[in-house]
Amino acid sequence: MRQAGRVWELLSPWVTAEDTELIRHVVYEFHGLVANRWNMGPVFLLGDAAHQMPPFQGQGMCSGIRDALNLCWKLEGVLDGRWADVVLDSYECERKPHSVALVDSSVRVGRLIDWIARTAEAGIDFESPQAIVERDNAVRRIVIPPLDEGLVERKWGENYPVGRQLPQPLVTGGDATHRFDDNMGLGFALVVAVDREELVTPSARSILDRTGGRWVTVPSNVSDDALPSLLREHPAIFVRPDRYIYGVASDCNGVDALAGVLVEQLRRD
Repeated sequence: MRQAGRVWELLSPWVTAEDTELIRHVVYEFHGLVANRWNMGPVFLLGDAAHQMPPFQGQGMCSGIRDALNLCWKLEGVLDGRWADVVLDSYECERKPHSVALVDSSVRVGRLIDWIARTAEAGIDFESPQAIVERDNAVRRIVIPPLDEGLVERKWGENYPVGRQLPQPLVTGGDATHRFDDNMGLGFALVVAVDREELVTPSARSILDRTGGRWVTVPSNVSDDALPSLLREHPAIFVRPDRYIYGVASDCNGVDALAGVLVEQLRRD
């Protein structure tokens, strides 16, 4: 791969030495790294400063975006004086486990790809990559772990979708199609089933007003049933600004309890 002839061979379907100048060619080396600490005082690490991922699952940029979405809504609330500084302590404990899991998974997939390439180069017959993946649970598919710590409310059990991202269907109809995220705005949101508007209690309205959030129902013209199905099981869902599910409830008492816990977690000292 360090020989110019091999590089031209790979480029030959598109360009040749007659119409292109080869200025530089190097072998790319990747790293699987996660910082030990993600913040110290007023300094926070995110993106490539916090983690370096092998490219085999396309999660480097995705993880950086998740870092930014996680940190920025918390910074905004703390800097404008609405929320306690302790809210920022949830950044590392929420994001670091995600990065560790995805780096580990990407390394395993990379080793599989490397083994397949070396085996093929040696002219040895091997199972199809799909057969290997189906047999090996370690590389079956990308699994984004839920938030187990931080600003999530797990009081009502581990089987609920708390700590996972809310499904985001397309909303169709009219002159344009848009994502359901656009219906929720940029702050906290309370998503309720279309026939359960009584679940938007005074306590819920108060916390939404204080956090710049809103409550919404899911229209009938969505592209898939994932979100409506979730609401059939959990008629009220508190969603964070980064679209992770904070908590779920099935009645007014549950909604009031969630609102109270959220206020306690966000309140200023």
